[in-house]
Amino acid sequence: MNQVAILWVEPITEVLQDEAEATGDGEVLVLDGKYASLSLQTLGTFTATVKFEGSMDGENYHELKGINLNTGAGLSETTSTGVYSVPVVGIKRFRARISAYTDGEVTVLASAQAIPVPVVPGP
Repeated sequence: MNQVAILWVEPITEVLQDEAEATGDGEVLVLDGKYASLSLQTLGTFTATVKFEGSMDGENYHELKGINLNTGAGLSETTSTGVYSVPVVGIKRFRARISAYTDGEVTVLASAQAIPVPVVPGP
């Protein structure tokens, strides 16, 4: 009888923007294509735009659409505090770029979760 093992990738948590007071890329979350979803939380009192961006090649970033977990609305950027979920299957790098800034402090927290994969050994 074959045994089934579970391939598990440890979740990762990172501060992508830490009380930022200007436009900028912030920290890059290295996913290496191992994660399925990303939970984000924006905190602070600010007038700014935070864009959710991912890269498959590690260099060229594009907007990724996520879901506002409070309203259910789809979005690729936010101008307010909240909690969001972004699918990141196959994405190597992720960032929460502040593309526009007027005032305040922006903090963005991220937590990436993998999907456990069953592995069946060969005969």
